[in-house]
Amino acid sequence: MRAQDYLTVAQAAARRGVSRQTIYSAIYSGRLVADSVLGKHALRPADVDALVIYPRSQERKGVAMPGGRGRPGGVSSETPRAVSRRRRAS
Repeated sequence: MRAQDYLTVAQAAARRGVSRQTIYSAIYSGRLVADSVLGKHALRPADVDALVIYPRSQERKGVAMPGGRGRPGGVSSETPRAVSRRRRAS
């Protein structure tokens, strides 16, 4: 692939409508593959388009998240704050 066939982190974030930090998090967690070109991350457009991004609000509501917190399988029916309040009340 030629250099113009790749996206920068900023371009990938704009393309997906998320922050640059979200893209960096996906790279460092291994959910998004990045090549290194002149010391910078270079992303394939197809990989960026295929990336599944979960809104944080879903995690808080107990929606099944791969590798999420809580019970095995990543399903948490209570938020950490609710668990803490329940423990203090008993």
